[in-house]
Amino acid sequence: MKSALDQPSQFHSGVRHWRLQRISAIALIPLSLWAVIELVPLPAQNYATALEWIHQPLSIGLLLFLVPMLYLHAALGVQVVLEDYISDPLRRRLVVITHAVASVAALGTLGALFSA
Repeated sequence: MKSALDQPSQFHSGVRHWRLQRISAIALIPLSLWAVIELVPLPAQNYATALEWIHQPLSIGLLLFLVPMLYLHAALGVQVVLEDYISDPLRRRLVVITHAVASVAALGTLGALFSA
């Protein structure tokens, strides 16, 4: 007879979600510190200076990593709230919508970075 822990769908899904949330959180620590240090002085600069900053290889490289991590971490956090506080019939649709919105927003942000 199989126990509940032998069912891979529920157990592995939770472990995957937990790991993704922790990995994204750990990745966001240095990326967020870098972003704050680099982005705080930019509003005092002119548009051309900001564009120069964005086009530097290090800046665009770290932004390409920061943006998806931010949206992934946010979507995973919202998913936890939805799973904890929303009833079953609506929950799955809201989680799918949340991930879709986060994906579109991340792609839009990355597109804006490349078009700058």
